[in-house]
Amino acid sequence: MGYDAKRDNRLLMKGVLSILSLPGLIQTIDTKKKIQIYLKPESKRVGKLFFSEGKIVHASIGESILGKKAFFRMMGWKDIPFEMFETI
Repeated sequence: MGYDAKRDNRLLMKGVLSILSLPGLIQTIDTKKKIQIYLKPESKRVGKLFFSEGKIVHASIGESILGKKAFFRMMGWKDIPFEMFETI
C-alpha cells in the first residue's frame, strides 16, 4: 500500500500553518474518514501525515525520516503551506 497517491483524493483544505497550528489542523479531522496531510516547506523535504479513523498510520519527511521522529519534527514547523485530502 503506497502512501503517496493524491490522484484518488478530494482536497478538503489548503492553507498555511500560521494562525492554525498542526495540532489545531489535526483536531479538525473527521475520524470516520481517511485523511492525508502534506506539509510543503520551501527548503525542506515534504512532510506527510496519513490518518485512518482518527489515528496516525504513517508519518514521513522525505524518504529518510519516518514514524514518531517525523511526526514530532513536523509539530514544530511554522508558516508552512499544507494541503489536506480525503482518500476516496
